[in-house]
Amino acid sequence: SRGEIQFGGSAYLGIAKIVRRADIDANASDLVFIVPLEEYLPGVLAKELFKGWQPITYQAQAIAARSYAACEMEWWRNRRHYDVVAGQASQAWVGATSDAKSLDAVANTRGQYLVFDGRVVPTYYSSCCGGLPSSAVDSIRDGTWTQIAPLYVTQKGRRTQCCEKAPTAKWQASFSIAETVERMNEWAKQNGRKDLGPMNGMKSFVVGDKNSVGRSMTFLITDKNGKRFTWDASDFRVALNSGANGSRDSLKSSALEPRLDGGRLILDGRGYGHGAGMCQYGAEFMAKSGKSPRAILERYYPGATVVTMPETSSASATTSALVSS
Repeated sequence: SRGEIQFGGSAYLGIAKIVRRADIDANASDLVFIVPLEEYLPGVLAKELFKGWQPITYQAQAIAARSYAACEMEWWRNRRHYDVVAGQASQAWVGATSDAKSLDAVANTRGQYLVFDGRVVPTYYSSCCGGLPSSAVDSIRDGTWTQIAPLYVTQKGRRTQCCEKAPTAKWQASFSIAETVERMNEWAKQNGRKDLGPMNGMKSFVVGDKNSVGRSMTFLITDKNGKRFTWDASDFRVALNSGANGSRDSLKSSALEPRLDGGRLILDGRGYGHGAGMCQYGAEFMAKSGKSPRAILERYYPGATVVTMPETSSASATTSALVSS
């Protein structure tokens, strides 16, 4: 159908494809929409950004979202039956949208990609870096295509004039030690990580390695038996969030400073998301300061440039987005 398809209270564009997933369950299926790339992107912007944000922020996000989708399309080619997930596992997607700011930003940047050394950059981005950005290879995926200059953290010290005023720039979370250990042990078991568990309680929890700006990369944990474990900060966040009942019971990022207080683990956190690439709150700050979309992208992906490639990026390019499984 060329019209909108209703599902779960939302309207979606493109061709709906239902793929059976016998590997999950006899009755399981994936719902995938195959959408022209330029029609897919407005639904990303409408979900990723706040309605009151600047048109310049939307344009920078459009170029980043287009570049990210193109890289995901290539990476997952012949690996799985969809390119991106309509959520935090890839980038958010609301489906069909009439939001004028999102539609205009995509139209005004049509065919524009972020390129480094002749290749499209996998433009990872997150809501708020908290002044402590991360390299993509540390926070997301360990592969040769993330080991490029635009995705490295090169500065020293906290990032300034970025997202200091964001509501998630600084926050605190508290968990009982018992609940923390239970979630960590369960995640380690489910993922076959015998090096991470099981733990018997918790005697100490301290930061191990930090990156060049002071973001925690690893945690060193000793249990009651004196056994020591080294956890990647990103794995720790995923482990705790996998057992969460909601946003108040989860971690916004892995940029954490831990301390034990009685029977509880207190975590002072910064930012929201993995911290790699563009900081959306930082992009909005730059847009309000009069910076262009290119200037925003040059800050968060140093060394990369915006290139227009109309012959490969117009109506002929399509992406497949997983909406539900």
